[in-house]
Amino acid sequence: MIFDQMIKAVRGDGLLDQSLDEIDEMFRLCERIFCCALECLTCESCRKECEIDPIESEIDKRTEDTRRMIVEYLAINSAPNISAALTLGQVLTDLERIGDISGNIRELEMTSEKGQLGEEFLKDIRDLNSGICEMFSLTQKAFRECDSDLAADVSEKNNVIRKKCDSIFSKAWTSGGSDNRVTIVHVLSSKYIKRVSEHLKNICTSIIKPYPEIGHSK
Repeated sequence: MIFDQMIKAVRGDGLLDQSLDEIDEMFRLCERIFCCALECLTCESCRKECEIDPIESEIDKRTEDTRRMIVEYLAINSAPNISAALTLGQVLTDLERIGDISGNIRELEMTSEKGQLGEEFLKDIRDLNSGICEMFSLTQKAFRECDSDLAADVSEKNNVIRKKCDSIFSKAWTSGGSDNRVTIVHVLSSKYIKRVSEHLKNICTSIIKPYPEIGHSK
């Protein structure tokens, strides 16, 4: 089923309609927790750590509630829209993973000394943060409006983010440093950011590909 047709079928369909609204709110929460986590990693004076735990708890609760709605929808309908339910469930999983990864980034921040991370690294991470925040906005808009062109644009931006993350990883892995903790932060942060970008790309593939091909580039 074409994505825009699927969304039109879902709208007004009780539990799945509610699930769409919950997913829309999950986009906002995931962008907020990710941006807070990265800002804490790169900013000496950041005081946003206290915001992260409540957001993570809310993401977990909304994920559980939305999954329950999807399962209930499938259970009580004699002819459920299975494709729509599976697609929404996959999008929900990608958003949940973004929340988890943001928590991982927060853990890096809590164990690192920002003054030792290096200005070049911090600049690279801030640039990536800007790119990911744009991807969040475009992905949510593409999903809400069933816009395949925007979805394709996000996939292209993901390719750029991936290359930048791979460059940071390669540089850190080959050069290393006297402080192993610094190298670990460099390596893991590049991998975490790359994974968030990939999850946003996965969500966009749900707009332009049938369910079995979600998450695949080809």
